Amino acid sequence: MVCLMAVLAASSPAGAGGPAQVPAAATAEHCKASVLYYLTQFVQWPARPGRQAFVIGVLGDEPLEAALVQVVGGRAIDGRPLLVRRLSRPGEVGCCRMVYLGSGAGLATISRFLKAAEAAGVLTVGESPAFEALGGMIDLVPAGQWAHLEINRGAVDRARLQISSRLLGLARVVEGRRQ
Repeated sequence: MVCLMAVLAASSPAGAGGPAQVPAAATAEHCKASVLYYLTQFVQWPARPGRQAFVIGVLGDEPLEAALVQVVGGRAIDGRPLLVRRLSRPGEVGCCRMVYLGSGAGLATISRFLKAAEAAGVLTVGESPAFEALGGMIDLVPAGQWAHLEINRGAVDRARLQISSRLLGLARVVEGRRQ
């Protein structure tokens, strides 16, 4: 995960808000939280009315949620405050721009959240084995201290999101199918 975080940081657009705030004794959750922060800099979302906060929702991974609060605390994206919110129902996805769906939530729950996120134009990130097959967009595939990204291009397109060619160049692009 450390290598992926470094590559994303190096590839980030200039003036993207500075490096993520990772503690000196960084845990795997802090590294994953930094990756989520950097992903926000490579995606364009459909316009929404008003100047709402940029919300990253988290389901099924409380340690990641706590680390994400530390990593993104006080930051903004496009002048909008960056907030982290714990999710418990699919209907809460609509206020988010990105959701992380932890494998601890279970596949049936993840599937319900993925459907709601796609309809709302919300980027979905996860790391469960069936994530892409269920319609997930970005899968963090761990390999020891390393990790790589798999991007489900079909799911991204259905949600009307645009992912930077720089990020696509760092990832393995797949065409997952919803089961």
